[in-house]
Amino acid sequence: MDSNSEQGISEFGTAKPVPCSELQRNCVLILSGHQCKILELCGSKTGKHGHGKIHVAGIDLVTAEKFEEIFPSNQIVQVLVC
Repeated sequence: MDSNSEQGISEFGTAKPVPCSELQRNCVLILSGHQCKILELCGSKTGKHGHGKIHVAGIDLVTAEKFEEIFPSNQIVQVLVC
């Protein structure tokens, strides 16, 4: 690991690792390679064959384009501002 990833520094600035299950609206994180402010969060229960899922929808801070991703609830994501 390089020193940038150990310190939580991404190409977008300083980030902190947060489990997807702890995300909140209005946090800023990276979705599809874009800095996005979270607009919607929706979770599903753990199923027979896996983990619960978190559906995250956000708007790009620069272009105002909407991006959506689905993460396992236990996945760690890099949050820029929360």
